[in-house]
Amino acid sequence: MVEEDRDWEEFERRMEELSRKLERLSEVIEESLAKSLSRAVRKTARMSITTPGATVGMRAGPEGVVRRPIPIRGLDRRLYERIRDLAAEEGRTVGQVMNEAMRFYLNHFDLVELERERERILERLREISVPGTLEDEEVREILKKEYLEMLSEVKGRIAELKSKQGGSG
Repeated sequence: MVEEDRDWEEFERRMEELSRKLERLSEVIEESLAKSLSRAVRKTARMSITTPGATVGMRAGPEGVVRRPIPIRGLDRRLYERIRDLAAEEGRTVGQVMNEAMRFYLNHFDLVELERERERILERLREISVPGTLEDEEVREILKKEYLEMLSEVKGRIAELKSKQGGSG
């Protein structure tokens, strides 16, 4: 029995020692995880992901929401550098200047498209006005009325777009 008692005491001692080691290991892991999480949280505001041929940064947006930027392939470096320099001179971000430039482009693109549509409608009106093109006068008048309505709508949209451009650009 004495040997069994000694074996039992040895077993308990080793169990206590193992428990202490496990507690210490748990503390070390907890500290390591806390440090890693802390670093990860700090980096959330500015991480970088390497993609083939490009590096994409991520920044925390409003309310800490991480927003992935929109990569633009084939961007002319000189144009980008001019925009970046212009933004810096004006105390704005590249994104603000690019948004303004894209808005300007799209507004003018829409205007050009509406002008093209106006020209197509005017061409149709000229075509139906040529003697001999349409024998049926009633059909000619219906088409003329339709094209004039379309022309009026397009002219209204052109005027609206030009007034918006005059107010914001």
